Amino acid sequence: MTQSMSFEQSLAKLESLVARLESGDLPLDQALAEYEEGISLVRSCRSSLDRAELKIQKLVDRGNGPEVASSNPAELFGGTEG
Repeated sequence: MTQSMSFEQSLAKLESLVARLESGDLPLDQALAEYEEGISLVRSCRSSLDRAELKIQKLVDRGNGPEVASSNPAELFGGTEG
């Protein structure tokens, strides 16, 4: 189920699930089932974030990404350093 959802959909579902669990109104069996689904959603979201981080790192390593480490914030934002 979580495989076909986008990161944003998984995150929204996880947030909704957490709110239901935190309400304390669920019967134990339903709370356990929702907790189990939440674990699956967390893993799916983490996997999506890991893939995005790897893709960004590859772009930076190839020189196609921004050179964050060598950027001077004062030059970027028009302020003075220090």
